[in-house]
Amino acid sequence: MHILNGLKRQVLRVRSHFCGTALVLAYHRVAKLPTDPQFLCVSPSHFREQLEVLRAGFRILSLKQLADALEHSRLPSRSIAVTFDDGYFDNLLEAKPLLQRFEVPATFFITTGYLGTQREFWWDELERVLLVPTQAPAALEIDLSSSKHRWDASTRDQRSLAYRELIELLRPLHPSIRERALQSLRRQCGISEQGRPTHRALTPVEVTQLITDGLLDAGAHTVSHAQLAFLPEDTQREEILTSRRTLEELTGRKVEYFAYPYGTFSDVGDVTRDIVRGAGFKLGCSTNRTCTTKGTNRWWLPRFGVRDCDGAEFARRLDAYFGM
Repeated sequence: MHILNGLKRQVLRVRSHFCGTALVLAYHRVAKLPTDPQFLCVSPSHFREQLEVLRAGFRILSLKQLADALEHSRLPSRSIAVTFDDGYFDNLLEAKPLLQRFEVPATFFITTGYLGTQREFWWDELERVLLVPTQAPAALEIDLSSSKHRWDASTRDQRSLAYRELIELLRPLHPSIRERALQSLRRQCGISEQGRPTHRALTPVEVTQLITDGLLDAGAHTVSHAQLAFLPEDTQREEILTSRRTLEELTGRKVEYFAYPYGTFSDVGDVTRDIVRGAGFKLGCSTNRTCTTKGTNRWWLPRFGVRDCDGAEFARRLDAYFGM
């Protein structure tokens, strides 16, 4: 009888271990910058502390392990997977050495249209045009064919307001229309197209340097970081499949994971998810903030964006997330 009770307890422990919840974390940058209006940066020192927390208190999974666990309904308790979005150069410079040091696997979702260019990601370029310069015209205007917009720009507060409104205005536009708007703003402010070295994307060679071992993997993140739900189906498919093909050619590896740009319900429609699933991706990552369980839709995988905070605060936030 005692032996049977002991076996029952062992079976219950095994079942509870594999009927748990997971968190998927979404980083963007490991850098310390004077301004970060989109809250994308985690400082190198805080990133090191956060990895220490992960290594000490959680079961760390690669996305491949997470996908396999979801497929077989055997999700380890209190497990965590790490991802990065966009493809900033500091992912190679700052994040990779620390990930290797703590042996934490990560998947880097890379926006391929920016690779090797001197351009900044469009939201960074908008910051450079409106918030960085000490001088600006008295007013800014853009013509989007269907509508015209004007902002006062004499003061920092006025430019900050214009920045916030333009972020929302430009996000859903077709990439070509968004580029014309940015070109107009650069011209009005006397700003060049060439971006800041601190904000550049990876080069193609650097992608191959980043994805060099089994610890770090690449995922697709479109060509232009488009808000896919607002684009025609054919354009969505081109954005998704071209980004995967480019990464596979660069790395020589099969790309099996996709992250939806922006990643909320308003950014991603059923058509988008159907394209991702139909293209054979094993996971489609959103920014829906909830835990992953064995019943989670693999093509609408939730993730928690990580903010800049020290290890103690990071640990508190993780516990709060697991309690949701």
